[in-house]
Amino acid sequence: MPRTCALIACLLVLGACSTTDLATPAASSASARPTATTSDPTPVPGGPSPTEPADEGGEAFVLPAAACPAPAVMPDVPRVRVATRDGAAIIATPGSSTLSTCSTTLASDTVGDDPVVGLGAHRGDRFVVSVPAGWVILAYEGFDRPTVGEGANVTPTLATSTRPSQVEMPIPTRPGRSIVGIHLSIASADGRVVGEISASFQVEVG
Repeated sequence: MPRTCALIACLLVLGACSTTDLATPAASSASARPTATTSDPTPVPGGPSPTEPADEGGEAFVLPAAACPAPAVMPDVPRVRVATRDGAAIIATPGSSTLSTCSTTLASDTVGDDPVVGLGAHRGDRFVVSVPAGWVILAYEGFDRPTVGEGANVTPTLATSTRPSQVEMPIPTRPGRSIVGIHLSIASADGRVVGEISASFQVEVG
């Protein structure tokens, strides 16, 4: 009887060991099962990278490099002329400017009082902005603000496709006097000088 009890006890111990061994692979299999993850978005061919925000404003205009050889003398900064379609032109007050050749850069940073020179316009008119002969406009942008008070309008950068010497821009929509600022990306007709020039003037919309 004692041997029978010992044998039964041994069998019970072996059974418990066998049960533990069989359960271990199952637990191991469960722990090895990959957990569900959210997959990274697949980039769209030609689209923005998933890690980068989409560019809402499109590509920014980049001034081209000046052609070589450089001119023997750096030209003067061209004056910006402004007129309404049917009015006489004025020379806008010069602001900051940068002119570059393939070997030299000339920069001027001008910050002054509000311009005094100005012209009159009517609602619905458009400005004609021009540079002298021998220069072309590659891109342009502008802004306007009232002479007194707050509030501003911005004309975003627009690149030209035909390299004209003049472009049209909208007048301020508010009545009364405003300060208008213009920024032009320009190049000499032969491409050997490129630059950025700014100018400003007053306008009274009646």
